[in-house]
Amino acid sequence: MSDSTYDLYRQSCINLARSIILKSSEVASAINAELNLLGVEVDETDPSTWKYYLNLSGQYHPFDEPMTVTSLDTLEVIAFTRESLEIHRSTAKAYTFNSDAYLSLLARYPDQETLIRGIVNPVDIDTAIAASDWDILFYNNDLVEINEADLISRIQNWIHRHMLRWHINDYTLSDDLYLASAIGVMFSHLPNAIINIRLDNAKTYKAHSYHVWTYLAGHGGLSGYRESLNTAQALFLYRNIRYIYKNSGKTSTFRLLIENLLTKRGLPLYAYDLRHRTDSLPDSIRPEIDVIRYPLNDSLVSADAIQIYTPDELTELVRNFAPDNGLNAEELTDEWVLKMQRSGRDRVLTKVVESVVEINDSFEAVDINQLLLEHWVYLSNINVYSGNVTLVNPHSGNILQISAADAFILYMYLFNRTLGVTLDKIPTFTTFLTVEPVMQDWDTFTEGLNPKYVEPYRDLFLSLPTTSNIINAEGFFEHVHDVYTVLASILTASNMASKIEEKAELRILFNRLTKSKTITLSNIETYDQWLFVNDIDVEEISITDAQAFMDIIVETSTGSDASTDTTAQAIQNALVSILNQLTSYDINVVSTLLGQNSFNVDTSRFKISELDISGSHNDGDYDSTLRVKDASLHADMGSIDIEPGVLRLNDTSQSYAQFSINQLDTATLHTRAKTLGSIRIANVEVAVKEITHD
Repeated sequence: MSDSTYDLYRQSCINLARSIILKSSEVASAINAELNLLGVEVDETDPSTWKYYLNLSGQYHPFDEPMTVTSLDTLEVIAFTRESLEIHRSTAKAYTFNSDAYLSLLARYPDQETLIRGIVNPVDIDTAIAASDWDILFYNNDLVEINEADLISRIQNWIHRHMLRWHINDYTLSDDLYLASAIGVMFSHLPNAIINIRLDNAKTYKAHSYHVWTYLAGHGGLSGYRESLNTAQALFLYRNIRYIYKNSGKTSTFRLLIENLLTKRGLPLYAYDLRHRTDSLPDSIRPEIDVIRYPLNDSLVSADAIQIYTPDELTELVRNFAPDNGLNAEELTDEWVLKMQRSGRDRVLTKVVESVVEINDSFEAVDINQLLLEHWVYLSNINVYSGNVTLVNPHSGNILQISAADAFILYMYLFNRTLGVTLDKIPTFTTFLTVEPVMQDWDTFTEGLNPKYVEPYRDLFLSLPTTSNIINAEGFFEHVHDVYTVLASILTASNMASKIEEKAELRILFNRLTKSKTITLSNIETYDQWLFVNDIDVEEISITDAQAFMDIIVETSTGSDASTDTTAQAIQNALVSILNQLTSYDINVVSTLLGQNSFNVDTSRFKISELDISGSHNDGDYDSTLRVKDASLHADMGSIDIEPGVLRLNDTSQSYAQFSINQLDTATLHTRAKTLGSIRIANVEVAVKEITHD
């Protein structure tokens, strides 16, 4: 890796050392002695009243000067206290240790650093009092990786040994600055101690990511997949990469890679074989050729999930795998089919494997990103989300402080710029899944619905957030996440319902919760005027800067990370690329994405109503009627309306009846005697009912 990467790693070690807060009863005693000299009374018998411990826990001592800051959430002047930062969370985020805002506040109050750090990162006062000298009370755990299991304990041991070896308490009696010097010397050596501890953990499961990815960068340039591999996969490659390269091409190595790269991430992989089909013999002297697809990771896919394809379909699968693959495809297919027909073996393995990822972006799923976007514009325009956001324009370098509502207007402009479109007028925005942030009466809300189906969801409904004032992105994200939990639970229950009445009632409940609203974003009509009024320079912004600015706005306004691509397709592409790189060169790993931009009609869950059977008994004949009720499924592109259909069943003989549902496949009903058999739609069995009569 580059020198800049090492500089970042070294700086992270320094930042970790700086973030550590240690217990020192000697410092507490020195502060008490100073207060006594200033005439401040100190209760020596109650450490919980001492300035040292109060400041560590983020509490003011009577001797401390009250501090104020400007809230980044509301732009008001607020007291700098633990309680105020719990409300103004964007402000708390800005005042993290060693940030620009933190250093600016420290410059204003240079004698109160312990209090400032205690307010930003409070320590439990009872824990601090009970701790031994030089125990670690706090550290920034964001700078310690999840697999570094023993890092803090080893740092703690180093600190104890250093102070035991070099710190002599008696010198504090003759030299007032000895204690400060001893602590300063110890902290000056602490970054090197952290670097050495991490170096000692290299080539183990406790290795820091810098050592892992530096090593992988030198073995095939695998550091480029850092965003796609999880910690376990990175450590697997870190431990085994030399073995994998040495044994590349072996079946055992291929299986090892499948298990650790694909199976553990839930990505199925299928192999293709060529096989003889002899049912045409002896009428034909040559067997037919079937292409058999079967799973390689049985733990994800049933081992009997085998599918049969034609040779032409196999050719089509690899057509775009390499340039010119499609040239003379038909002739080459006929050639290898003929060779297979003449083969003395009835099964030949191919070098084609397929990674299949199935996604669902249909109307049946609730997308939290859609909820974040729609509630951002909705709640900010009704002044429920009233917070302000601080942005850095990557185009001009200027710092902007604008409302969440204005941030969305800017987001819309930049989004269109990334598509090569420059908006002239500020558009309206239509939402589809917004939930009003007010408590509604359950009985009124569910009026007309069957309590049998909706009553179990009363508590879930009552758990909807009713926040009237959101002032920061963290609070906004929590609000939307709570809404997402309720909506996803109700929609999932509707999709899984066993009866059509239950499905319909829950879908109505879902539709009543979610509102469609058309929102006017601004009273100003044109973007030129709006950008001028807000003093924002983005007219000449490049597409790259526009995308970067968009990501900053989304993250700052919604609390979500828009820059990392963790979609199923991105992960699949990365893992398949690694598999291609680390396996035999003549194996073709093909990526397939199922369900993208698809319209899901939920064919696997067509419901049958409770049967309303009426009939008469006449000479052994029994006539009964199965009524298919009206139903409607709504999606963005329209609705599917199922016309009422009537099936008349005859009891005395085997009979068949058919009815059509708009343009869907014909549903065939088979009945024998008094048993109504299975209804199948698109070859999926959905119900089995028994007809009985007196």
